[in-house]
Amino acid sequence: MKQQVSISVLMTAYNAASYIEASIQSILDQTYADFEFVILDDGSTDQTLDKIKAINDPRIKCHQNDGNKGLTYSRNKCLELARGKYVAWLDADDLSTHDRLAKQFAFMEANPDFAMVGGWVQPIDRHGKESGQVWKYFAKPEEIPSLLFFGNYFAQSAVMIRKSMLPETWYDEAFPPVEDYELWIRLIQKGKCWNMPVLFLYYRVYEESITFRASEKHQKGMQQISKNQLINLGTPETDLKPYLDLLQGKIKNFMQAFHLYKALGHQNKSKKSYPDKIFTTILLHKLLLRAKSNPLNLLKILSSEFVGYLPYWFKMQALNRML
Repeated sequence: MKQQVSISVLMTAYNAASYIEASIQSILDQTYADFEFVILDDGSTDQTLDKIKAINDPRIKCHQNDGNKGLTYSRNKCLELARGKYVAWLDADDLSTHDRLAKQFAFMEANPDFAMVGGWVQPIDRHGKESGQVWKYFAKPEEIPSLLFFGNYFAQSAVMIRKSMLPETWYDEAFPPVEDYELWIRLIQKGKCWNMPVLFLYYRVYEESITFRASEKHQKGMQQISKNQLINLGTPETDLKPYLDLLQGKIKNFMQAFHLYKALGHQNKSKKSYPDKIFTTILLHKLLLRAKSNPLNLLKILSSEFVGYLPYWFKMQALNRML
């Protein structure tokens, strides 16, 4: 029988020799000490495995796949191996702040109705230099389910999950490489999720990672997630294409977008999938961004049912909570 620890830190690694030592050290240097560190090498062909094994720390539990099995398989394998009450992820090229585990653990212990907590992210380049502004997530827990309809709102490398609240299916192999986003959508049905307003992650962004996010496989996965969410919202399967084009940013015409966003609001009111005030205010926000100070476009918004959501929109803007 596995002896439980408070936290299982999980890391999958594939040809990450250039960065993995620093990533591992950022966990070993945590102010919170009651954790195991499960690292799974996914058939690396460089020096990744040697560098893992060279680090002498009893908290590290090093495992290997029999060949390259892929990210989704490896993440699920890590979850199988985890003994912790909570699991915290870190990719093999990212860095955690030294107090991340302590702060996330304290929050989860104090809030048993939460399934997951993440945090803010500082992008860095391949050399570890800060590149760009911190990604700040201000939304309140009750606003996040609506935001997840439109896109991912959590950084995989910054989350801590209550393992007992994971759904029966963990990372779904039908959605690579956006299996994390798809899991969050199901996880939020088990418990609340939130990003603490604290920097927890230095996220490495370089040419290979940018290409990965722009890949056809990535776009296909995002489209399938959007399709599932639209169907759950009540969109007829025969009418999906324009809505998918809208969510993927392919529709540029303001009036076409206006009518589609309006229809989404009506579908949600009928199905009651998300809180109307939050969901429709997000639709309003997206329309205002599209209006681009065009008086005719703004007039169209102000003369429509969206005008009733302006007070909440102003409140969210004042509190920096809008996506």
